Amino acid sequence: MTTETIEPTVRPISAQSDAAEALVALISMFGHLPGGYIKIFQQFTSLPVDLGLQLDSPRDFEQWRAVLGITPSDVELCHDGVSGWLRAEGVFRGVGVKITGHGVVLPAKQNEQQAADEIAEVSA
Repeated sequence: MTTETIEPTVRPISAQSDAAEALVALISMFGHLPGGYIKIFQQFTSLPVDLGLQLDSPRDFEQWRAVLGITPSDVELCHDGVSGWLRAEGVFRGVGVKITGHGVVLPAKQNEQQAADEIAEVSA
């Protein structure tokens, strides 16, 4: 019996430099816009590094959507039945930028319908 050790792929932090540089440029150009939770990440080693910006409100989201040149038709309304948020993706200086705007108030009827759908799904 032989034992083989497989070393995990190590990504150097320098692999994130394009996204970090894009973030610095965004801050320099749009420093007056609302801040948020910032994330630089790479889902898988085979995918490019992305920049994520999670904002507290639809108003904050809209300001960033506009300066990033993301069209309104590319905005997705997401919800989990309790809360809602906006989501869109764009590109800035060759780096993928994913923005979300939280705090979307869902109509009570939508919440009720979501709950009814979940109950029906569990009962099936």
